[in-house]
Amino acid sequence: MGGRRTTKEELTQIEALTKEGLTCKEISQRLSRSEVAIRNLRYKKRLVKKAEDETRVLFQQRDELSNVVRNLHTGLLSWAYCI
Repeated sequence: MGGRRTTKEELTQIEALTKEGLTCKEISQRLSRSEVAIRNLRYKKRLVKKAEDETRVLFQQRDELSNVVRNLHTGLLSWAYCI
């Protein structure tokens, strides 16, 4: 009951597609592999945790930019009332 082995090239592709945010199903369709095989590889290589960490960082950056925009907007309103 063994499946075919994953090549280094396929693993590199899986890592890249995971970083892009693709699901196991989408990756499996692109690489013509089973969804279960992709899910297992991602788990074994800890790619899921990496993707979660990257997502967390992106949300933090979004929040920081939102605060910057809010502060700029508030500053512009204050300035406009002074005129």
